[in-house]
Amino acid sequence: MNRIKYYFNLIAEQLDVKYRQASTSGNRSNIGYNREKFIEIFLQKHLPKRLFAFLGDRVIGLRGESDQIDIIVSNDISIRFEENERNFITAESVAAAITVKSYLDKAAIQDCLSNLASIPQFSPDILSFKALKTGAFERFIEKHPSLYIFAYDGVNEETCLDHIMEFYNVHCDIPRNRWPLGIIVNKKYIIKHVREPTAMLDGTPIPAPSIYPFTLEESNWGWPFIHLIDDITSYVSWLSYMNIQMEHYFNSAYFVEENQTPVKPEAEQGS
Repeated sequence: MNRIKYYFNLIAEQLDVKYRQASTSGNRSNIGYNREKFIEIFLQKHLPKRLFAFLGDRVIGLRGESDQIDIIVSNDISIRFEENERNFITAESVAAAITVKSYLDKAAIQDCLSNLASIPQFSPDILSFKALKTGAFERFIEKHPSLYIFAYDGVNEETCLDHIMEFYNVHCDIPRNRWPLGIIVNKKYIIKHVREPTAMLDGTPIPAPSIYPFTLEESNWGWPFIHLIDDITSYVSWLSYMNIQMEHYFNSAYFVEENQTPVKPEAEQGS
């Protein structure tokens, strides 16, 4: 068997065993923490050094903030806010976001999709790309951040797909770039959000855009993890051209009108 294939198939098995072991504690808080921690550790061990994963809090934007996000991946050029155990992050610093569930049923699916949709859109006032052709920002936000759902178990893929489409039929205002790229139920299936024409493992063509389920056999249990890492890693190629202007956040936070000189407190005037 191919070394990489064997490697990632074992990771799928290891995550399953780790989660089942953690579940024997019976403490729901510990189970919830561990299910997220296992995925965070996996990402830390496999993402390029220019990206790092952490257990997240909220993603803030200039005009709002997200719900609490389980796992966030950020880059090495962004300002960090790490005084607390769970840290918030600005939207334009997010490379990926992942929600993690023990069991993916209808309620969990709807919760995850709503959670990822709450992430604020990137602002072109803050994020821009040097030396790239016009339209780079628009191309970038089509695929980034990489959004994923991971569950250790769940309903079958047909039922999951029905719940997904029901959700988006009701919430038709959610833009495509806030739909997850993949929904993984470990060792069972991955549902891919196909944005460009592709093909199944057997060569069957898949049109775009579409939501398509892939059933996993024991021989390809690790395949979803390759997709996950590859999708997130594609972000790195943009970093050399990326410019993040955080002063917009700071000015907004301290009620300073942009393009206006801040007024000194009275005690400092005339000094």
